Amino acid sequence: MNTSLRLVSERFARVRDQATRMFDRDLDFRDLCDEYEACAETLARLAMRGPAWEAMRREYAALLLRVERELLRHMEEHPEHDEFKGAWRRTGGLE
Repeated sequence: MNTSLRLVSERFARVRDQATRMFDRDLDFRDLCDEYEACAETLARLAMRGPAWEAMRREYAALLLRVERELLRHMEEHPEHDEFKGAWRRTGGLE
């Protein structure tokens, strides 16, 4: 499994199958997964630095949340993934 897809699948376990199918078929979704991985890796590196990097860490944390929202929005709006919409409604969101 691609590392960016693995990371997204771990973060959004309830829609792992849908994410896997979309990753294989949807270049935009694949790009979002890659962006998510790059942002998460940068955030992890910044977390190990001192307090002088706190502002940058907060910016990357906010960016990571925006990419997560974009991933979820993309999955929700993708027409062939009705299971995602059902999971979203049942849980009130995703874990």
